[in-house]
Amino acid sequence: MKRTKSLERFFYALDYEKRIKSSLTKKQLLVYTYLMSISKWDAQAKEEHYYVYFNSFTVKDACSKIGISQPTWRTAIQKLDKEGLIAVKDKWYKINFPT
Repeated sequence: MKRTKSLERFFYALDYEKRIKSSLTKKQLLVYTYLMSISKWDAQAKEEHYYVYFNSFTVKDACSKIGISQPTWRTAIQKLDKEGLIAVKDKWYKINFPT
């Protein structure tokens, strides 16, 4: 059996010790988590980031998997973009991870 090297994933997280309240709702965090779970790592041309192409999944299936409506998905994407956790590009999402 071939063993694969595990990859570290940087991920948005709240500081439990400081008890900082998130500006995101649970459903918005679900959308971010889902995108992270299907994302790929891009280390080309010194642009290290995660990304997800729009055509690599359907919003309908994603919403079904995480238990939200499509309007909630669209609102979450707008909020995540506004907060800087993702950037909506021409054909893909660039997923950011704040330090």
